[in-house]
Amino acid sequence: MDGRDESPTVSRRHEILLVSAAEFIRSGYAGTSMSKIARALGMQKASLYHHFPGKEDLFVACIDEAFAGTHLRLEAIADDASLTIRARFEAALDELYAIYLGQEMGMMPALIAEAAARIPAIGEQFFDGLFAQQDAAIMKVIEQGVAAGEFRVENREALVHMIFGPIIMASMSVQMLSGSSRRDCLVPLDELRQGHKAMLVAAITRTN
Repeated sequence: MDGRDESPTVSRRHEILLVSAAEFIRSGYAGTSMSKIARALGMQKASLYHHFPGKEDLFVACIDEAFAGTHLRLEAIADDASLTIRARFEAALDELYAIYLGQEMGMMPALIAEAAARIPAIGEQFFDGLFAQQDAAIMKVIEQGVAAGEFRVENREALVHMIFGPIIMASMSVQMLSGSSRRDCLVPLDELRQGHKAMLVAAITRTN
């Protein structure tokens, strides 16, 4: 960074993405229109179309913005030589929980699923892009463990689902129970996270 302020165009784009993401989260993909977003921004719909040609493009940009840099945080953990390989793996898992259970990003998997039911390309873009980057970053730690003789991987695809599946499930469960007084009892996140980490470490640790 050179310390200069963002250009008005960049600042306006960021504002559009923040407001749009809030509208998508509030109303869902189907319930959000370009007109509704334009009204929330206090701008003409034609001006919004000047920045984004359609709702699909705007939604994908919101996803990109929400997950921007997440794989870099995971890669930084993988490259942290001050940590043992096991500690890097556990720290990477903690980071994934932070990513998918963050206030804004935690809502994205459900929104992506809703939008992808109508437009399959949206789901494919997410898996081929942002998810693939996160997958590669955390697998980097596992591969370090394999190379050091500490970890073993018998089925890579199954392991990826074992890593991400419970996290996405926890994220969706928190959303489904957002209005319930029993949410923390039904979805005890700290307990689930610690149990998930222990299960994964046991599954990949080489014992001979």
